[in-house]
Amino acid sequence: MASNSNGFEEFPKQVVILSIAADVARVVYQHREHGFLIDPSGWWNNQRIDLMLRDLSSANWFRKHFVSLGRMTVEAFIESFTELISQIQGVTNAHILVFNTLTIEPGNINHNYQFVKRPETLRRREFNFALVELSRKLNFWIVDIDKVLKQTRTKNMVDFAHFPVELYQPIGQEVYRILEELDIFKVPTQPASDSSRHKKLPPQKHQTQTLLESLQAQLDQKNQELEAQQLETLQAKADIGQYRESLQQVQIQTQIQIEQLQTQLQQTQAGLQQTQGELQQSQSQLHTSQTELVQLKSYLQQTQGVEGVMSYYRSRIASNPDNIQLYHQALTIKQDDAQIHLQLGNALVRQNRFCDAIATYQTALQFHPDNFEIHLELGKTLEKDQKWDEAIASYRHVIELNPDYAWSHKYLGDILAERGQINEASVCYRRFCNCKRGFLN
Repeated sequence: MASNSNGFEEFPKQVVILSIAADVARVVYQHREHGFLIDPSGWWNNQRIDLMLRDLSSANWFRKHFVSLGRMTVEAFIESFTELISQIQGVTNAHILVFNTLTIEPGNINHNYQFVKRPETLRRREFNFALVELSRKLNFWIVDIDKVLKQTRTKNMVDFAHFPVELYQPIGQEVYRILEELDIFKVPTQPASDSSRHKKLPPQKHQTQTLLESLQAQLDQKNQELEAQQLETLQAKADIGQYRESLQQVQIQTQIQIEQLQTQLQQTQAGLQQTQGELQQSQSQLHTSQTELVQLKSYLQQTQGVEGVMSYYRSRIASNPDNIQLYHQALTIKQDDAQIHLQLGNALVRQNRFCDAIATYQTALQFHPDNFEIHLELGKTLEKDQKWDEAIASYRHVIELNPDYAWSHKYLGDILAERGQINEASVCYRRFCNCKRGFLN
């Protein structure tokens, strides 16, 4: 074979057969120093696997000098495959056939990959789609392995790239069909006698045998790739050993952190015990203060009577008007004190406790039924609680007790106007104005 000016060896080529399986599945490695890229599968396949397993020096050497770049992207595949096809077409007139890949995973019952993150089947499908676009652009043939195997059945396949020998027959038939369509087996026209001119040409058994041998070689290549994968598995086990060592380091560091946290916990518990001691001391002081308060109340009651104690509570309430407990303590001394009831109800209203305030005013009216101030505050609170009829009744009672109090007429007029009783509301407003001017019609 002679070499042309481009350095390619020249020999007659009718068909060039390629496959994208390696680009889909293989990991690309880069030389750490010189930067060139390789697929190491060919190197593994040229070694005896039994020797490689006994002596991993070659694998260790490869690991030292090369770094993995991961698998090829679709974009990188399109770029590199375009260059490869263009170079082949530039130096030969041969037809180019390219094997695509099986998209599904044999034996996997999952056929909906919508929620699966980057499944392998989608990767293979993307590469097949890219191959279709390239075939239209660069004018080469695709051997549709995906379609052939799906039609034939993939039940006994190991994975998407390794399958039984019997499945090569339908693949071979598909290749043969394409080659027939390309007229690869067509015998050049020779001068013939009239007696032999219409005879059918003999089948091209030799070329078919050559094609089958090529397919068998591809099968051998797949088996060698499987052995290479086994070697990668051994390397993965070595990596697992390193990961275990890293895990032990993490466990040691975690134990140190746990001990530090335990020390901090002990310190916190000691601080908590000290705080509990201070709390007990404060409770003791509070008990002493409560005892002193009881003694003070007893002293006031003995020296100044009930009014002396009530004066003490009124002073406390004036300083703490929202302390509900003070009102209840005062009422235990004098439960009929109208002013304390009124102030308690007002404090409850400020806290939006309308039901409690209404109950307080109603209790006060049991002792002081004619106290118009309590009736007035009761009506205002009933109005805030949207109890309109009861509020109207309270305002009317206030007017009966004190008709000269102007604001009770206004409050009643507001509710009547809101309820659409305009005439009655107008009368209330007139009385409000008259009271403000100092006389009543």
